[in-house]
Amino acid sequence: MTTPIPTPFDIIEPSPGALVPTVTAWLALVIASLIVCAVIAMRRRAPRAKSINARLQKLVDELRSVAAHTRTPQELERLARLSRRIISPYMTSEVSGMSPGDLRVAAATLSKKADDKDTSLSEAILLLATIEEQAYAPCESISNASALSGSIETLVTSLENHVRRFRPL
Repeated sequence: MTTPIPTPFDIIEPSPGALVPTVTAWLALVIASLIVCAVIAMRRRAPRAKSINARLQKLVDELRSVAAHTRTPQELERLARLSRRIISPYMTSEVSGMSPGDLRVAAATLSKKADDKDTSLSEAILLLATIEEQAYAPCESISNASALSGSIETLVTSLENHVRRFRPL
């Protein structure tokens, strides 16, 4: 037994050991992380406001096209839902679950303020409440189509002017 028993390092080469990064490697890592943070910050900033205004403008265009051929209670309901979607970014409370009576109360609250934005919005909300009352009324009461079409046209014009003049909350 003159030959010693082989150890694992006799069979394979040992690894070089722990990797110690140099100053250049640390500097490259810091620069890369700063660039990533700057790119993320730039992407979050501007497009959001533009996208809300673009969506509101698309909704107003769709509202205009729906208002042009509103004849049935279902079309009136669609017009009311579109109007609520346009109004909701301007309100602090949720508009989608409000009844026409609740809409009138919200409009009265807004009209007490001296702000042009709130006054303009309160007029649109009052028109929406009137149209919704007629939309959910029995079918015989929709026979007064001329007054209803005038209210619809006034609502659409009011919402168009409001979206054009004021930014959402």
